Formats: sequence, C-alpha cells, structure tokens
Amino acid sequence: MESHPVLNRLALLLTLVASVPTQGVGASPGVAQTGLSKRQSTVTRYCDNTQTPGLCYMESWHSVMPPPASIQPSTLVVRIAVPDGVSQGSPFQTVLQMVMPSYVKWAGFAWGGSMLNNPLMVFWWYNQTQPMVSSRWTSTRVSPGVYNDATYRILHTSQNASHWTAEVVCSGCSHWNGTSLKYNDSNAFKWALGVFDVVNPESLDTKTSYHNKVGVFSGNLSLARVPSDVFKKHIGEGGSPTPTPTTSWRVFPTFVPYPTSSP
Repeated sequence: MESHPVLNRLALLLTLVASVPTQGVGASPGVAQTGLSKRQSTVTRYCDNTQTPGLCYMESWHSVMPPPASIQPSTLVVRIAVPDGVSQGSPFQTVLQMVMPSYVKWAGFAWGGSMLNNPLMVFWWYNQTQPMVSSRWTSTRVSPGVYNDATYRILHTSQNASHWTAEVVCSGCSHWNGTSLKYNDSNAFKWALGVFDVVNPESLDTKTSYHNKVGVFSGNLSLARVPSDVFKKHIGEGGSPTPTPTTSWRVFPTFVPYPTSSP
C-alpha cells in the first residue's frame, strides 16, 4: 500500500509527543513529577542551606490557578518541620512554612487534613506590612472561630514581586481531642487560599472570606524531622535564634510553566 506523506508526518509527530516526559509546576531539579491535583502532590525533603545550621522540611508543591486577569498558573509550597527524638504519643511543636503567590490575601492550614474538628491556622497581612496569624477551630462549615488550645508564633516572613512566605511555630497542633499527628506514619494535611481580604484584617478573630482554592496532601513526618537542638535554635529556644532574614530570604524560584519538556 502506498504511504500517505501527511499521515506519515502525523504519526511521527504523535510518536515524538508521547516520548517527551513532563515535569510538574516548579519542580525541584532531578525530581520527577506528574500533574498535581487536589489530592496529588510530590512530597519530598527540602533542606534550606542558606541558614546556619540549615533546617530541613517535608515539602509539598501544589499548582494553584490565579485570578482570571492573570495569564499563567502559579505554585504553592507547604513545608513542615518537627523535632527528632519525640516519644510516640508525646506532644511536640511543629513548624509550618507556606510560600504563596502574591495575589493571595489569606492562607489557611489544617493539621488534621480537614476543615472540621482539628487545629487550623489562618495567616494574612494587615496593611500589606503587618503579618497576622490566628489559631482557629470549627465543628461546622462556617468561618472558624478562635482556638485557644493551640498557639502560633511568627518566625519569618518575606515578600517579593511574585510570592510571599510565612513561617510559624505552633504549640498544640500535634494533639487535639484525643487525636494526634502520627509521628512515625503518614498524615493528611489540608490547605486553603483566599484571594479576597479577611473582614477585619486588624483583628485576630476576624472572619475570613470563602477560600478560592483548597488542596489535600499526605506525608510522613520522617521527612520533616530535624535534630532537636537545631529545631530549638530555629524557633528561638535553647540557644540563639536564627537571625531575622532580609526580604530576599527564601524567595520563591522563577516560575516554571506547566507542562515543560526535556530539551
């Protein structure tokens, strides 16, 4: 049978496309990733060597869609660190770092992987300069109220043209209502982002606007563990705290469009 030149070229093109690997949004070099969905992400260990001593985190990347006026997707990064050497069943402090697109007005995080019945964190900026963090809890699908059994302290914040970073330490987020984070096993976590301001940004008990993007991921805290002395120094306990960084500290890397192809 005589070959058809157009069909031959089409078959060759399809073969080439199928053979090109893809990489997730903002993928770390050398880490193979697939497209991210609400319940899919790549969870890895990330170490920040810009500090002395450096701190390592469990890290999860998520693709988030910007407001309609923007032309490209962006990325959320969630990082968690916990101290090493914790006895099973014992409470422990947790460090949470979130790197968010600059258009995000507030960010939320659930330590139990659900909006309901577990410690929540809400973070926002007041007057674009004053970072605010609030401990929350809700048993119904309403704007969460203040939760006094967990407390947060802001460790670091930074901003650049495309993203902003917030890092907090929590006391009381590893245990709640007879439940606890699994120190030696996988845990579910949930995040939420809102592109509209909270109602009263100057108040820690303000109501939030409805979230515009939400996601869930699972990770084993073995990826989040750091030596206890390093952890304590990082949060300002048991030694001198890590120096407060400049606004360029731990800035977000250059946006990588999704998908990308190998050269």
